[in-house]
Amino acid sequence: MKKLLLLLKESALNTLHVCRILFMLIIPISIIMKIIRELGLISYIGDFLSPLMGIMGLPGSYGLVWAIAMCTNIYAAMLVFSGLVTSEPLTTAQVTVLGIMILVAHALPVESTVGRKSGIRFRVSLAIRFGMAIVFGFILSRFFSVLNLYQGEPVILWSPENTSQSITGWIAGEIKSYATIVVIIFTLITSMKLLELSGFLKIMIKTLRPLLKLL
Repeated sequence: MKKLLLLLKESALNTLHVCRILFMLIIPISIIMKIIRELGLISYIGDFLSPLMGIMGLPGSYGLVWAIAMCTNIYAAMLVFSGLVTSEPLTTAQVTVLGIMILVAHALPVESTVGRKSGIRFRVSLAIRFGMAIVFGFILSRFFSVLNLYQGEPVILWSPENTSQSITGWIAGEIKSYATIVVIIFTLITSMKLLELSGFLKIMIKTLRPLLKLL
């Protein structure tokens, strides 16, 4: 019991250390991106992406959805998507292509800044994720088109609830997100310590070493 309490204490201290570094990166960028969004500057990025969306077989207007995903997060993009898809419907194939692009390239300012802590240059991270999103989107679009797959109307099973766009609503949402990050990091660190104590971590490392060398 004493060892477990000591482990949890160490995990809590490690979590505070990690979160302090993480939040020093995330919070300023989140504030900057909120200001940019409120000023409507993201719409210019959407306009820039509009001709590019045609390469992936998507209407130009959905460039705004991808722009919001890249600049903020997936949930914000889904809010815009849910409003846009009713007036400008997509096929199941098109929704899949858009979803893949968002999955590869989203929250770029925050995630690329965090990635820089791991040794990945900010510009390199942006270029790879943005470029790969276009490559995957193009390949998947051509694949669906050539084989005539999923060309029917998609069934929208879920749409996000309207959230408060006020400053207080945004702050509450950010605090909730940060709290979730703290819980996830604490859980991961505690799990790693438990695996290390049990000796299973050494077995995992030994098993994965050939694959990691290849990577």
